[in-house]
Amino acid sequence: MQEQYFNKYGRKIWENGYTVLPLQPNTKVPGKFDEGKWRGFDDWASYCSKPNIGLEIDAWENWPNAGICVPLGTLVAVDIDIDNDEELSDNIERVARSTLGDTTVMRIGKYPKKMLFYRNSNPIKKMRLGPIEILGSGQQAAAHGIHPDTRAPYTWPHKKLYEVRFKDLIEVTESQLKNFLEFTQPYLPEQAVSYTHLTLPTKA
Repeated sequence: MQEQYFNKYGRKIWENGYTVLPLQPNTKVPGKFDEGKWRGFDDWASYCSKPNIGLEIDAWENWPNAGICVPLGTLVAVDIDIDNDEELSDNIERVARSTLGDTTVMRIGKYPKKMLFYRNSNPIKKMRLGPIEILGSGQQAAAHGIHPDTRAPYTWPHKKLYEVRFKDLIEVTESQLKNFLEFTQPYLPEQAVSYTHLTLPTKA
């Protein structure tokens, strides 16, 4: 029987100050369980700017085989989307830690891809340079469940979200995030960034 991730960890993560959503089993897609079937969670992005209420957690804990994702905004995820070069992934991780801070909260889905978590006082929008992305407002990150490619659980080598309060995450600024992306460029093969450029959030 598959582990009941939302039932086991959802409330703990929420109580630590994060917003949580259920994932459809074995996917990275937020979902709702209705009339015995899973379907898409159409308005999930609204949770990037609003908290959960307890009644939602009560209901979602009973949905079968639900995974967990966390909406992003003031919660920031550094996505090192490198799946074929362990040394390069490790180098980018070191740049992140030296530039943004030595976070204890890192998630691994399909190694050597990695995701590091920080917080920001204002919602951060997506930034990107080649395979390196800053994920923010309007996006979400899987936290617990079965990865659809590896068919194995997500892992947290150091601390998990339910072990670190949101307010205790390292705070980063938009300027730091921009600098991090710029500092990664010398490590990346030219072809990895030739199809893109440093994408920064637009001013409101």
